[in-house]
Amino acid sequence: MNVNVNPSPSMTLFSIIQILTIVLSIVKEVLMIFLLYKGIKVANVYINKNNKMEPKTIKAEENTIEDLDK
Repeated sequence: MNVNVNPSPSMTLFSIIQILTIVLSIVKEVLMIFLLYKGIKVANVYINKNNKMEPKTIKAEENTIEDLDK
């Protein structure tokens, strides 16, 4: 009985492609986490900058129940 233990060349190419796919997936996930971290930092800077400014107030008419009864 002759059993071929060595994989065919196409199988080695397939294995290399699978390994590259796994490595690229991990790199993509790390990059996504890094970009989310940077985005949160930028958003915090923007929020803190706008909280220090005085808010613009719009003076609106105040309608009370007594005004509506007239």
